[in-house]
Amino acid sequence: MRYLVVLLALGLTVYALIDCVRTDGAQVKAMPKALWIAVIVIVTVIGPIAWLLAGRDRGNSAKARPAPTGPVAPDDDPAFLRELDLQRRRRAERERLEAEQQDTTQPGDDEGTADVR
Repeated sequence: MRYLVVLLALGLTVYALIDCVRTDGAQVKAMPKALWIAVIVIVTVIGPIAWLLAGRDRGNSAKARPAPTGPVAPDDDPAFLRELDLQRRRRAERERLEAEQQDTTQPGDDEGTADVR
């Protein structure tokens, strides 16, 4: 039973220490990060509990993450949409020119065959 309590205290200390080390300095509250690490290591059970309860800002994780800087999907990207529109216009213009070219050549014209008699 005694070993279980010591093992739990050690596990709590290791977890709190790793959590403190990996936490961004901007999220640390009340004391500097280095002082929190010292408190977690020196004050065995109370230090890790204090860190977990009051050591860092554990608010909404969406606030902690920076907002995406660019578009999320291609259809939200203005540059992609402009390029897509440009490709559509080019294709339409090419089809229009091909249609005009076909209209100017008559089906009965044999340009390649000359009648030599």
